[in-house]
Amino acid sequence: MNKRIHQRFFYKNQNGQLENPPPGTLIDGQIVVSSKDQEEFDFYLVPQQVTQGCCLPTHYYVAINNSPLTQEHIKRLTYDLSHFYFNWSGPIKVPAPCMYSHKIAELFMNLSKKAQRAYNDEKVQMKKKGIEENEAAPKKLPDWEGSKYVTKSFN
Repeated sequence: MNKRIHQRFFYKNQNGQLENPPPGTLIDGQIVVSSKDQEEFDFYLVPQQVTQGCCLPTHYYVAINNSPLTQEHIKRLTYDLSHFYFNWSGPIKVPAPCMYSHKIAELFMNLSKKAQRAYNDEKVQMKKKGIEENEAAPKKLPDWEGSKYVTKSFN
């Protein structure tokens, strides 16, 4: 999947004017590399409605399709999955599982940066106090037995 592309697609309306393609527009001929092979193919998809500016399609490339799904099933599934992102009321540019994985990766990156900053800040404080790392007392882990989140003990 590549959403940073330079291709733009338009269609002519009844008056001969160029307009953005309607939602659900699928481009799978002429400009794509391989459209007849069931194992390797690519396509462009415009799942969302554009109200302002130029429509930006998403390019999908299926490198290996060893599933029983046909090209048409994969294209339809891709379009349908763009409607299942629960933080937005309409379709989004990429399928919902891709957006969720992006959000989780971003969350983990932010958490790991925050943890690294806290670790570095603690090391600076220890140096200011003149405490060596090997002299520092190990931190006591929280007691989870009395926690309201623990419902069953395995001891």
